Amino acid sequence: MSFSYLPKRNPAYTDNDQIWFGKFKGEKLMDVPASYLKWWFDENHDQYKNLLTPVDTTNRNLLLYNYINNVMNAILQDLKS
Repeated sequence: MSFSYLPKRNPAYTDNDQIWFGKFKGEKLMDVPASYLKWWFDENHDQYKNLLTPVDTTNRNLLLYNYINNVMNAILQDLKS
């Protein structure tokens, strides 16, 4: 059983989508450090946790939030090592 803060959420970005802001702008999400993704998720959790379906599927922040939620188990494992 995998862990996530919330049940799996869609739509969401994939590992091959690129981050569009910050220090890692232009990098694939799978190449962004787990600590950065965890920090972003924690900073934005209150804003997005109750939005189950985006009204507009181009809401990049919500798609990123859903992606991080969906891979949280891998992020936490990476942070332990």
